[in-house]
Amino acid sequence: MGARLGHPMSVETKAKIGAANKGRKPWSYGKIKYLSTGKNARSIEYKTWCNMKNRCLTDPSYIIRKTVVCNRWANPINGFTNFYADMGDKPEGLTLDRIDNIKGYFPDNCRWATPHTQMVNQKLRKTNKTGYRGVSFDKRSGKYVATIWLDFSMRSLGLHSDVEQAALAYDAAAVQLHGTDAYLNILELS
Repeated sequence: MGARLGHPMSVETKAKIGAANKGRKPWSYGKIKYLSTGKNARSIEYKTWCNMKNRCLTDPSYIIRKTVVCNRWANPINGFTNFYADMGDKPEGLTLDRIDNIKGYFPDNCRWATPHTQMVNQKLRKTNKTGYRGVSFDKRSGKYVATIWLDFSMRSLGLHSDVEQAALAYDAAAVQLHGTDAYLNILELS
């Protein structure tokens, strides 16, 4: 089934969710007004939920790609309660990440992730001319260069005469370095 998203629900979590249903009041974060409880309205999880919704409604790049929030989380009355039940407490140093950036925000596609995991989990740039992650063409040598990011610095994986071989070199290094978080070109040797 893959990695478990969210966290097991503790007694404390259940108490927070129960409290979210009492004494609702309007509270604004960003450009959109939502309903929540006083304590949760100031929590980092609530701010994350508001930011997620704001991005989908106001950020042009999200609007163009039609990135949406699932109905379960989008509901202004109990959306935050559902979001919190699915995702749990935000671990220190992690932020909300979509596993598949083509898809929207919903429980099976979201996780708390490190900045490094988010850096690896990016779509191809518009400037990419080879169509493969981690592969570029070196004009001086006339060959394809495979590179990968490790510890926030770019590492060379060598020169390759064929673009597919360079992509395979990237995939092998990505699996070795990033494991299940690796975002691959998904090529097979023929």
